[in-house]
Amino acid sequence: MVITEKGYELVNRLGIYEMIALNWNKISDYIDRGVTSFHPYDIDRFIIEHIVVYPLNFIQAAELNKIKLLAYTEGLPLINYLTVIAILIREKYFETKGIDVSDVDKNA
Repeated sequence: MVITEKGYELVNRLGIYEMIALNWNKISDYIDRGVTSFHPYDIDRFIIEHIVVYPLNFIQAAELNKIKLLAYTEGLPLINYLTVIAILIREKYFETKGIDVSDVDKNA
């Protein structure tokens, strides 16, 4: 999965890079403790599945409420917004662990 041009407009409008930076220690600790395998595919699935079910393990409540309000206003599912965040988190996490993003789909 990749973020489209429209997705990057959302990233900038909501300040998602800043959200991730602010919460990075919490995010990376949660991933490190939660993944059962450090295979890129497993990490990718973990992040995408967990952000939808446990978004507060990735972002603050006020940030989530801001995203929910936008989702409600725009009439789109919250999962669309959380998936964009998950992709950015995945890319940053992979970068910090020295994993090539293209490795995700090698064995899928």
